[in-house]
Amino acid sequence: MKGSNTFRWAIAIGVVVAAAAFWFWHSRSESPTAAPGVAAQAPHT
Repeated sequence: MKGSNTFRWAIAIGVVVAAAAFWFWHSRSESPTAAPGVAAQAPHT
């Protein structure tokens, strides 16, 4: 299986990035001191 190690690293990095993005999004949405216009900077369409 050539490239299986690279595939595992890609999955591991993807999981870490997804977890970090989820934590960042969750912590930002729960923070009462966040400015109301912060979410408008990155439109989610």
